[in-house]
Amino acid sequence: MKGLKISVCLLTVAAMVLALLSCRGEEGEGEQEGTQPVSQLPSSPQSLVERGQAVYDETGCATCHAAPGTGPSIGPVLKDLVKKFSDQDLRRILRDPRTLNPNTTMPPFEGTEEELSALIVYLKTLK
Repeated sequence: MKGLKISVCLLTVAAMVLALLSCRGEEGEGEQEGTQPVSQLPSSPQSLVERGQAVYDETGCATCHAAPGTGPSIGPVLKDLVKKFSDQDLRRILRDPRTLNPNTTMPPFEGTEEELSALIVYLKTLK
């Protein structure tokens, strides 16, 4: 039984390490095919939502935060954030997740201000 507990702990730690690595992305990554450069962010609300979802996907947020209704996740399910947090709160939390939870393993968002703004627009649509 002790061996099983150790294996489960090791798997949990490995999952957390992989999640952290996927959230950060790799330095110097180029634009992925099919994505818009940040300097050409769309201005319409729907386009910002789409760009925000792309940022969410590209930075690996879904690794820990499952979409509402899709099953268990390591971090909290991101739904109804518009009811809980202002844009300013979300910006602060994403840039420094420890302001909300000092024990979190979530890495700080390291994208541009434009990417962060688009991500916040997308997060506010999750119900």
